[in-house]
Amino acid sequence: MGSKMKGMGDGGGLLHGLQGAMRRRMWLMIPAATLGVIAAVVPSAPAHNGPSAVAAKTLVFNVNSNLRLVGRPGHVLNEKGTFTGSQSGTIAIRFTSVTSTSGGATFAAYSSGGSISGSTTTKGHVVGAKVYFTGVMSVTGGTGRYAHASGRNLQFSGVVDRRTFHATTHMQGSFHL
Repeated sequence: MGSKMKGMGDGGGLLHGLQGAMRRRMWLMIPAATLGVIAAVVPSAPAHNGPSAVAAKTLVFNVNSNLRLVGRPGHVLNEKGTFTGSQSGTIAIRFTSVTSTSGGATFAAYSSGGSISGSTTTKGHVVGAKVYFTGVMSVTGGTGRYAHASGRNLQFSGVVDRRTFHATTHMQGSFHL
């Protein structure tokens, strides 16, 4: 029996040695686990307190509009209609300073996300009953998702029928949101 006891004693020593190694590992794991819990609970602070940049969005568009005269014709033409293409919606254009060779206009385009407004300057030429014009357009503001819209040197072209005042336009370019 003495030899069995002695064997058990050796096994007990081995068990005691393993328990000691486990205790040492446990003491090493507690600080690591504590840091993990703290990191999960405490929100992280920003790396710096300086200004942060927000990526500017750019909207590329290529649309055609079909417009009808609203009111009486004169040196100012108020036209309303729809536009389709890369975006769609309704549009109102107020052609001002209209001559056969130059003009200008202000516009407001409305879509499901908000509206965009701006102005154009054009040069034109007459062929029969039609005035063909080309020019540049600037986006100066908007509402909704377009509230901070801006852009310059966008392409604007079209045709106005001088008998019916029906107008078609083509607008393309990109602007910043």
